[in-house]
Parts: sequence; C-alpha cells; structure tokens
Amino acid sequence: MHFILLNMNLDRINNQNNLEDFIRKLEDQGFQRRYKPQNQSENSKEILGYDIIVDNLILAYSIRDCSFLHLNPKIICQPRTVSQLQKILQTADILHIPLTFASGKTGLSGGFATSFVLVDLEKLVTQTPSIIMDVDSYTIQVDQSILVSKLIRYVPLQTKNRFIFPCQPSSAFKLPVRIGGLIGTNASGITSGKLGPIYDWIDSMQILLPTGEIRTVHKMGNPSEHNLFNRIIGGMGLYGVILNAKIRLARASDPQDLTHFVLFGDNFDFIFEALQEIQNQKIFPLNCEFILSTTDIPGKFKELSQNKPIRWAILLKDTKNITTRFSNVVSSFGNISKKKLDVNQYKNFLDERTGLAIQTKSNDPSQEFIRFPGFEDILMPPNKLKKVLDEINTNLVEFEFPPIIIGYGHLNFRKGQGLLLHVRIPVNVSDFASNSRKMYGRIAKLTAKMNYILEQKFHIRPKAEHSTGVFTFWHQRYDLQKIIQIINNHQMIISPHLISILQICRSKGININETFPDNQSEAILETLLQKYLTN
Repeated sequence: MHFILLNMNLDRINNQNNLEDFIRKLEDQGFQRRYKPQNQSENSKEILGYDIIVDNLILAYSIRDCSFLHLNPKIICQPRTVSQLQKILQTADILHIPLTFASGKTGLSGGFATSFVLVDLEKLVTQTPSIIMDVDSYTIQVDQSILVSKLIRYVPLQTKNRFIFPCQPSSAFKLPVRIGGLIGTNASGITSGKLGPIYDWIDSMQILLPTGEIRTVHKMGNPSEHNLFNRIIGGMGLYGVILNAKIRLARASDPQDLTHFVLFGDNFDFIFEALQEIQNQKIFPLNCEFILSTTDIPGKFKELSQNKPIRWAILLKDTKNITTRFSNVVSSFGNISKKKLDVNQYKNFLDERTGLAIQTKSNDPSQEFIRFPGFEDILMPPNKLKKVLDEINTNLVEFEFPPIIIGYGHLNFRKGQGLLLHVRIPVNVSDFASNSRKMYGRIAKLTAKMNYILEQKFHIRPKAEHSTGVFTFWHQRYDLQKIIQIINNHQMIISPHLISILQICRSKGININETFPDNQSEAILETLLQKYLTN
C-alpha cells in the first residue's frame, strides 16, 4: 500500500540512493563529506569540523539525548551558519528527506532519534552578539544555542536584580538546556505557577521555514502570522527551525518580600482536593514543589516530624500574602504542619526533593534501578492524582516492575491543569543486564498501555513538560491525512517518527485515508517503541 497523498511512497524515502542524492546536492553547494574513521585512533573531536558526516557509528552513537530511544543516523549535518542550514532544509524539502534536529540533547523522549538525517544545531550561530539586551524595554534577543542557565544568571546581573529570566526549568541547572529546545517544547519550570510557560514571554521569533525561507513572526501579528507563531512554539522543529527570539523579562520580587515555607502532613486523603481548590482560586506561588509517599518520605523531610511519618510536603516561595493564602486553603481541608525556612534551608529541601526523584519497593535494598522514561510529566487536575497514581502502580506490578512509593513534581497551573507528576519506570539493573531484549519488550508493552490508558481513560497526554518525541504522531494518529496534506504544502518538515508510524500502519494493513482503527492503537505504539529500543 502506498500513500499517494505524500506524492511519494515509503519505499522511496528508505531508498539509499535518495540519501546519496541528498549528500551529492549538498556537496555541489560547498559542503564537505566525511566518512567513518579509517582506524580506531581517530576520535569524534577530529570529526566535528566537517559539514556532512556519513556512516560514522562512533559519532552517531555519542550524540545521544537523555532517553533510551535511539536510532543511529545515516547522516549528521552540523551547520555553522544560517545559509548552510537553509541549504539543508531546501535540499531535504525537494528530495523528501526526513530530518530531526538536536542542540542541547536533554530530551527524554528520543525526539531526534533517526535513521535518516540528524541536523545538529549546537554550533549554529544566528546573530552576533548572541545575547542582545534592551535595557529600556527589558527584553533580550537570544540565539537559539544559548544555555538557559546562562540567562538565569545573566539577566539579574545586567538588570541589577530588577528582572529575572521568566522560564527556569530545574533541569537547566544540571543539563545543557538551550533556548531552541526551551521554545520548541514550550517548557516552563520551577516558576511556572506564577509566570507560566515560555510562550507567554516571547514577543517575536526569527525562524527558518521548511522551504528554507527566513521569516520573523510576531505573537501579535496578523492571523496567519499568529497561527504560524503558535505552531512553532512547542512544535519541536516540525514547522520551522527557531533561529533566535525576542523574550520579555519578568520583574523580580524584592528578596525581602519573599517568604519560604514547607507544608507537610501524615495524611494525604484530603490533600488532592485541597490543591484542586488552590487551582480553582488561582493562588499561584512563584515556586510550588511537592513530594508525596505511600509510606514515609525519608531524608531531610523525615526530620520535620519526630512523632508522625511525613507522607506529603509542599515547598512554597512567594510573598507572605500568597503563602499565607495558600496554607490557609490547604489547612481548611485537614490538619497540616507548617515550617518557615530561610533561603538556604529552602534550597536544601528542594535539592532533596529532586534527589529522591523516584523510589521503589524491593526485598533487596541494595538493588539498583534505572529510571526509564516512558510516561513521565503527567499534567492533570490535582483531584485526579490519586486515581492516576493507583493506575500506574497497578500496571507496574502487572508488568513485574516495582510500584512507585514516592512521587514528585510541580504544582503547575500554567495550563489550568494544576499538577505535574514526574514518573519514570523503575528498571532493575541486574535484570536489564541479563536480558535487555526481554526487558525492552516489557517496557514497550507497559509504556504503550499506560499512554493509551492516560489518553483514553483520564484524558491526559503524558510528557506535558517535554517533547513528545517519537510519540508525537501516535498522539496525532487521527489526523495523519491532515498532516500529510500540510507536508505536501511544504509547511512541515518530514519527520522520521511520522515515517515510522506510516510504515507500521502499512505493515498492519491500516489505510490512513479511512477512519483510524482505535483498537490497534496500543499495538501500534508498542511496535513503535520496540523499533526505537532494540535497533
């Protein structure tokens, strides 16, 4: 079965000659080609100066993100200039070559995994200087490759602590999170309760369309421009590559006005309804982090009470008015304890919460677990959390994984959903080492089932805070005809993840021009995950 709507077929896309044509056309435009090393003494550092890297398994394996979902790219392009990137996009558009883009490589969803062409943007320079501060309007024009951690430090310094960079993912302090990825996933972070996602702070962006056209789009532009603006933010490079962006800064609170508290208790039967009321009343602190346990939170949190177990805790940072309103609402639902913290104590508890991340039950405390992404970052109304967590644990046990006993995340009200739970699959290291293929099968089955349950039963899409990566077109499986038409209009870059879904549909005899057979959705996602896990 061929997909005529694409004006091409899947066999053509997978044809080796098609990729060779792509390389030759780029060479004709001045790109250099580099093959795999001729001997083992050569290392990746010696290769990075070349524009097109072909069949280099060493470099292909070393350019990885934080997920376990990978395919080795046949070709790696490393453009340094916008004109080089233009030529790559234009050539790919003409030859129907699937592309993915990478920069910080901090994703958890295998977004740039590909067996076709990976475009590495880490060395791309789109403006000089890379950060342009407008002190009068308190905006900055920022290159896509700039580290978010740099901006978090740079903005207060340049504005004498009057402004802050509005979007501060906690991972940015540990990983090379870059502006392009921040915008491409519409991320938020620890300030999201008060300040929202990066979308709320961008005035304009310079972008490169799939056809290679450079365009500046404004949030407040005409309807067509506004629609394109909305597609780019959170679009993961599918509708165009972000070159740079003009971002407004958030006014900083006076440190003397900020208070830091931890709320905690031994009974979480009422806490989810209390947090739902917090959302309903729109009490949005600057920082609002939570952690809960079905038994007892260990470490520093255990020190909060000598008499009773600590089963939930909420870390708050804002003005006294906001933190007081917050704690009053929660206490109206049940008994809580409250402790004021200084800045260093608050930071220590925040680090403790992040360090705990996920804990699992085990008969052998010495066992170690890989924390495997799959359906992390679940954004939901707070009053759904207990049922969702119970559903996750039921399925973890069914697939022979330990249940989660500690959950953590943000009280994230940026989408009117309320609570962002971070969940990863606890995979035993010894079991994984002894039979990785079997373990991959269990992970794929569990992940497919949980994504389907969360979508269908709870109307929740996982990965709310990160790229949906290889899951993107599975989530959009009812709109594949529309997506193909957008590609035909040269308004979307062909994604290898789309090709994977189309190949699976073809193998199962599914015609995407007809109503999608929902009873095969779970099996399709399982097959997709197996491909990325085992190849």
